[in-house]
Amino acid sequence: MCSLALAACTDKLDEAALPKPLSEDVNARDITARAPIHGTALPDAASIGISLLAEDGTPYDGVTYANLKYAASGTAPDQTWSTPDIPTLSSTPAKLVAYYPWADGTDYTAVPVETDTQTDYMYSGWVNGLSNVSPKASIVMQHALTAVRVALVKGDFTADVDVSSVSVKSPAFATAGSLDATTGVLSGLTGTGEAVTVTADFPLTAQATNVEVMAVPDVSVAAGVTTVSTQIGDRKYSVSINFTESYKQGYIYT
Repeated sequence: MCSLALAACTDKLDEAALPKPLSEDVNARDITARAPIHGTALPDAASIGISLLAEDGTPYDGVTYANLKYAASGTAPDQTWSTPDIPTLSSTPAKLVAYYPWADGTDYTAVPVETDTQTDYMYSGWVNGLSNVSPKASIVMQHALTAVRVALVKGDFTADVDVSSVSVKSPAFATAGSLDATTGVLSGLTGTGEAVTVTADFPLTAQATNVEVMAVPDVSVAAGVTTVSTQIGDRKYSVSINFTESYKQGYIYT
């Protein structure tokens, strides 16, 4: 028998029988100079959507944990993540999937992505092996889109005018689509072949100024002719590059 006095108790507590709250360690994939969110941490106050299921894909212990909003507080290495609805893990094996940024009502298999806001959409794939014995999830977010980095240098250009926009266009670039956060696959692409444009406001100088333009890549086709255009003062300048490979997700092409 085990009495109420701790010192008198000789039985060992069965750790495997205790429920544990899910905790997480969230990082961005460390791909130096390849994605607009550089480094290995998401920004302070960023939020991701997490769904937790049993390993067989059913609701976890009969409870549906879908699209939970986990918010970041602070910056690495002291960044923490929290949600009002922390799942409780039992001995039942669990898995989770995450995407960034969180949006209300989003299905993790069909996360809407677009280029108008130049958002660096990210996904985790499945994170397996969770339970009350292993309640901490190591979530590594991967970049879903492709970026083109345009380096603009004044060179022998003599006029003192500002750059007001930069755009990229390719048969392999779309302006919107749907992301499956379990696999990273993009589907339902729209606006294929349309120019993706970002606004700018800076003067040309002897030192390169980088502008990164994110696009939704069609990884199934070769990039073909990619056209980069810039609006400088009242004139538009364009250059075309024939790229025979396919654009990859999570890469920056300079």
